[in-house]
Amino acid sequence: LKTLNAETLGALLMHFMCETIAAAELLGVNAFDQPAVEQSKHLAKKYIENKI
Repeated sequence: LKTLNAETLGALLMHFMCETIAAAELLGVNAFDQPAVEQSKHLAKKYIENKI
């Protein structure tokens, strides 16, 4: 990067987001899915309740 400002940083972040989505598509992965999130929340809550 020649300059680092809000515009170039935003463009760089957008590039990486689009790159991640494209790579996920090529790999057959849903980049927007969150597998096991609810299960992880449940296990974390159970763990915290038992530790406190």
